[in-house]
Amino acid sequence: MSHSEGMAAIPINLLRAVIGLMCVLFAYFLGRTATRAYLGRGRKSRMYGWLIRTAITAAVITWRRGVDSLALAAYALAALTLAAGVWLELRPPKQPENVSREIFPN
Repeated sequence: MSHSEGMAAIPINLLRAVIGLMCVLFAYFLGRTATRAYLGRGRKSRMYGWLIRTAITAAVITWRRGVDSLALAAYALAALTLAAGVWLELRPPKQPENVSREIFPN
């Protein structure tokens, strides 16, 4: 009996796509934490944690197959989400509306 008998075969490209999605999400959090660390509002250790996660998942995508269309798409989306994380962190927070005067007029 072979080792792979009885085990469900998972296509390698499906696993690469899932890891690519993780890379995209990690890049978003890397952008946010890097901006916080740069502005002095966060710890650099968190940024390094997200940097390591992003780098590992980016490397795993190209481990066996090399750089192909799936890897390029993951890298492009990761770059976009990293930029989105930076942009969202740099935006001033929206002030909550004070509607108490409209609800309870004096």
